[in-house]
Amino acid sequence: MSDAGLKKTDHDNYVVWNDLYKGNINADIIILGSSRAWVNVSTRIIDTVLGANSYNLGIDGHNFKMQKCIYEVYLKNNHKPELIIHCLDITTLSQQIELYNLGQTIPYLKDPIVSNTTKYYIGYEWIDYYNPFTKYFTRHENLKIGLLEYFNLYNYKSTKYKGYKNNVVSWDGKYDLFINNNPQGLWVSIDKEVLHSFDQYLAKNCKDNIETVLVFPPELKEAQAFVLNKDSIINIYKSLSQKYNLRLIDFSNDSICLSRKYFYNSSHLNKIGAEIFTLKLASLLQE
Repeated sequence: MSDAGLKKTDHDNYVVWNDLYKGNINADIIILGSSRAWVNVSTRIIDTVLGANSYNLGIDGHNFKMQKCIYEVYLKNNHKPELIIHCLDITTLSQQIELYNLGQTIPYLKDPIVSNTTKYYIGYEWIDYYNPFTKYFTRHENLKIGLLEYFNLYNYKSTKYKGYKNNVVSWDGKYDLFINNNPQGLWVSIDKEVLHSFDQYLAKNCKDNIETVLVFPPELKEAQAFVLNKDSIINIYKSLSQKYNLRLIDFSNDSICLSRKYFYNSSHLNKIGAEIFTLKLASLLQE
């Protein structure tokens, strides 16, 4: 009953997954990536400027493995897009251990695309994939949402617009905490398996005649130097873009990066920043 309720709810954790499985998206333009896609790229502006039907599939807190998972679910239930805007960050190609916000996948664990991906992470126990009761043992909030929806006792409303979440929030202080915890800077490792998977994904898009634009969204300028190997990570993206003749748009030096007023932390734009960034991105795509 909880699974059925979660599959119909418009709760923010589930609305995108439910649109995917119901085949409600069928977009011309898909935005992929982590939260730097989810909160940075306005589908409303993309639609208006480009006269297209876009949808944001950015998945909060995840590297390319889960980004690929959500895209494969999209292709399984919706027609292929004409264009993918893939938002990159410094951790896109890194290995991730924990299954962040795993409750969002609870109702769809029987889909092999989801189960085969989530098994890579620490999160679900093996029995959760076979026993519908155990997966809710420590996830009572997910159980409650599902049951409330199933019995029509409460209907959740999404704050997203076609997957995009605008954040009308002020500076949250996470950057300052990061600096305190990493005074010497941070080195981000690249995982060979994830890199290979990303390479194959780009190759398949080319084979399927799906145009892919790689985008590195703005980051606060004062924070960029603290990622010690950022240049080498960007060079990997440049190499892949050249390999497959793709456009790579790097906003690292954009004027947005110079002011905190456009960000709520060092790598995520607030509503004002996201709208300015999306207008710039849409104009470049329009050209």
